[in-house]
Amino acid sequence: MNTPPVPLFARPVGAYRRLDSFTLATIIQTETWRFCREFLDHRNDPKGRWFDQMTQAARSGRANIAEGSENSLTSKETELKLLGVARASLAELLSDYEMWLACSGALPWTREEASAAFRTPLDPFPTNPREGLLRTSALHSRAQRAKFARWLDSPDPCTRANCLMVLILRAMLLLHRQLRRLASDFALTGGLREQMSATRRAARSAYPRPPH
Repeated sequence: MNTPPVPLFARPVGAYRRLDSFTLATIIQTETWRFCREFLDHRNDPKGRWFDQMTQAARSGRANIAEGSENSLTSKETELKLLGVARASLAELLSDYEMWLACSGALPWTREEASAAFRTPLDPFPTNPREGLLRTSALHSRAQRAKFARWLDSPDPCTRANCLMVLILRAMLLLHRQLRRLASDFALTGGLREQMSATRRAARSAYPRPPH
């Protein structure tokens, strides 16, 4: 059964923090920074370009989810565009990890090797955060990161890279589903102007002007 689209101004501020895609993007950004700090140096990245590109792509993935979701209040088109940018940034980061493995003489995991990390479920975001949304979001991301600790804390950089590739693929899949849902919502409700016009017509019908 399809759920109805959320009215434009009914979304709470910061609702994106409850999304699994944002939680995964948070883990990806922090772990990419950690990976680059530990495994990129003057020998394999003498000018620091790889470090900059990977950390910036990871940041862009997370930041554009937040920015796009907050723009949903005034522009569905901008939300769709920025979520698309987030997904593209993660695709760029995936390519960088793929090339890091290739340059290290390693290979990506097989489907069987990746299945444990790919199927590890995330916990639902707390429905009534008691410690404030920002702190609850940080605690939630930390708790979800712990589910992948056996790979992300491995002394083998190839294991870490492969786990991050799995997390990136999961986040991209979720963003793809979000984009499809947003496109469906847009087809039903339109953008800001259309929704404002519909609201105004509904208000006029509910409260007609008295005759002169």
